[in-house]
Amino acid sequence: MSNAGEGNLIWYRTDLHGDIRMAVQVLSAAIVRQLSARPSTIQLSNLSLPLVDKLPVANGNVVYRYPVGIQENDGEFFVDGVYGILTGAKGSDFAGNRSDYRALIQTARAHRKLLYVLPVTSVCDDDKWTGYLRIGRRRWIALPCPQPEAVYNRITLRNLEKSHDAVLAREWMETKGIPLFNPTYFYKDEIYRIVASSPAARYLPETRLALTRLGLEDMLSRHPSVYLKPCGGSIGHGMLRVDREPLGYRVSVLKRGETRSFHSTTFGNAWKLVRLHRLSQPYVIQSGKPLLQWHGRPCDFRVLLQKSGASWHVVGIGVRVAGEGVITTHVPNGGSIVAMKDVLETHFFNRAAVVEQELREAVVEAAKAIDRHYGRRLGEMSMDMAVEDSGRIWFLEANSKPMKFDEPSIRKKALEGIVLHLQELQEERAGAASPL
Repeated sequence: MSNAGEGNLIWYRTDLHGDIRMAVQVLSAAIVRQLSARPSTIQLSNLSLPLVDKLPVANGNVVYRYPVGIQENDGEFFVDGVYGILTGAKGSDFAGNRSDYRALIQTARAHRKLLYVLPVTSVCDDDKWTGYLRIGRRRWIALPCPQPEAVYNRITLRNLEKSHDAVLAREWMETKGIPLFNPTYFYKDEIYRIVASSPAARYLPETRLALTRLGLEDMLSRHPSVYLKPCGGSIGHGMLRVDREPLGYRVSVLKRGETRSFHSTTFGNAWKLVRLHRLSQPYVIQSGKPLLQWHGRPCDFRVLLQKSGASWHVVGIGVRVAGEGVITTHVPNGGSIVAMKDVLETHFFNRAAVVEQELREAVVEAAKAIDRHYGRRLGEMSMDMAVEDSGRIWFLEANSKPMKFDEPSIRKKALEGIVLHLQELQEERAGAASPL
């Protein structure tokens, strides 16, 4: 196998109202000379397309161009790398964060890998699937695309991921052997159960996997504050914190980015407030920990991890500081961003590097345990970690659909890592299919 050069995947119409067709236009002089001797085709995942040096139509009939890399093996040409971003459907369009999808496609494009947005409704028995690529300012175009050789699951809402179309799409790809990483959202009770039964258990605060009156009362008898977390929640929505006070209890509720607090003189009334304000889904109870403070406000550490080969590594670590009067540190809820180096060096001085190293080791250990549970089908996750004044590390949460990191260096590495992992999955699949 060798790198034969560069080309463009072209979508075109033979006339104004004709069907959209595809061909690969060669940009390499060496391949052009071969084509002059004999017509040739090129394999693009499951499709065999014309390989040409000149477009078969006028430029005015070209719908879209995408740069691709051309490989050659024993005289046969193929495009190396066709990937999909699986997302939910929205009517005849697709759902999700378009700026994130655009950034991912731009990263893949720079590596000459074809990456397109794939709504779950496009996964079917047809040879060509409908994919979306960006054309012009804030415009996307639906195009016939080859089936992807690896897929990144970025369905953005839990209800969309549970939809009939999404379930069928994942089952179809599994049947056809198309690798998909991060197959599902995490649920807090399951993640805590996994971590509790792994070597990373020493980093887990005391946690109860169900919310009951007796369980909450017992936890509050031994901890000054506890968090009540919805198992399927995100960005803190529906979270409650119960604090023990000299004259009773304070119940704080976070919903839609706003925290409201209520005082109760008895545990019975505090329990009524919890029942009134909780969401209608399972909850876990977790003991609160004294977080590091930054300018008088608690902060935690947001860690992004990705898998390269079989190994997990830390892409980057950011610090999120809670907004005034808010019980979580999420930026959409009023939190702010601080550099990890500033926080650790301010608190720990010459011990900062030691604390950071233990933090890195803790998240990798937890990631390995979680990935094993999911059949090693994960390729990316983020974790929320706490650090006490003593330097002790605590595991708070893990997320299989990490929010975008605002730190530019972390963001760039994350995008590159996703494309690299898709390539690794593609190569593993090709290796498994090759005869010995």
